[in-house]
Amino acid sequence: MRVAVAVALGLFTASAAGAQLRETVNVPLPGPRVIHGFVADSTERPIDSAEVFITSLKRITFTASDGSFRFEDVKPGRHQVGVRKLGYYPDGRTVQVGDNGGATAFWLVRRADVTLPTVVSSARSGGLSGVIGDTAYRAIAGAKVWVLASDRRAQSDSTGAFYLDLKPGRHMVRVERPGYGSKLVSVTIPKDSGRRVMVWLSPASRAAEARDNHMLQEFSMRLTRRRPAWSAVYTREDIARSGKTLLGEIATAGAGMPVDPACLASVNGDTTRRIPIWVVDAADLETVEVYVPRPTRQAVRSIGSGSSRPPPPSMSSRNFCPMVIAWLRK
Repeated sequence: MRVAVAVALGLFTASAAGAQLRETVNVPLPGPRVIHGFVADSTERPIDSAEVFITSLKRITFTASDGSFRFEDVKPGRHQVGVRKLGYYPDGRTVQVGDNGGATAFWLVRRADVTLPTVVSSARSGGLSGVIGDTAYRAIAGAKVWVLASDRRAQSDSTGAFYLDLKPGRHMVRVERPGYGSKLVSVTIPKDSGRRVMVWLSPASRAAEARDNHMLQEFSMRLTRRRPAWSAVYTREDIARSGKTLLGEIATAGAGMPVDPACLASVNGDTTRRIPIWVVDAADLETVEVYVPRPTRQAVRSIGSGSSRPPPPSMSSRNFCPMVIAWLRK
């Protein structure tokens, strides 16, 4: 017996990102209490060693060389199945397990913006200092360092070094250089010391540069306009300190009430590319933005900020979805 599985595949083009529905694919049902499927890239090449997991059961497996995976002894019902692989955008969907088991298929979209993650460490002096280099570990001179929603600017010298005299608090920093992809770095500067970062940029096309710049400009505008009473922005350090392990948990903390796990998050500021919040691991996040529909009178505390936030409108967590924007580490 076979089941028809329709998979939505997001495709990036040079000018925009859009969703495209892949033709229906027949995947054989594996039998009672079994979930079976396969993972491939956008060119239909099987992806080996992709991490496949069932959130509710805390079960993890990895794809074989042909991209296939299999879970045994899964009780009937609806299960959230996700997949992750370094270099690809994560994906996830709900799989129905019936009398003959369940089947699904994933086509992952490769991330063109993957490079070495930023390293953040403490510095004795206040403010933000650091070094900017490329993926071949060479210093990049003339890179611009911008603090979003502010007029603070700096430029790296011949050794790739820069310094910004920033006040304690959360800061979203944009690093860019012609010929390279822009990078977002989130830092929390404490009152008694500074922060030092090592930022790695990777070569990028002009189209990719333009896309990155547009997304970061939009982020800067949101930071300028946002009201803390109905929004939350978390840096990488906030996320690490919170102890949260999934984007869904962070969204719930930011909203001040349980968020439906089926909610979608925009990726890297791109509202046309959206993924389920439950599929993203907190370790893969650089920054998270959470915006609730509107403020109400009764206030609650938000984690990590110490500020009061009115809760969102009263509604069931099964259908409450704030606006969530996930900036992935890259």
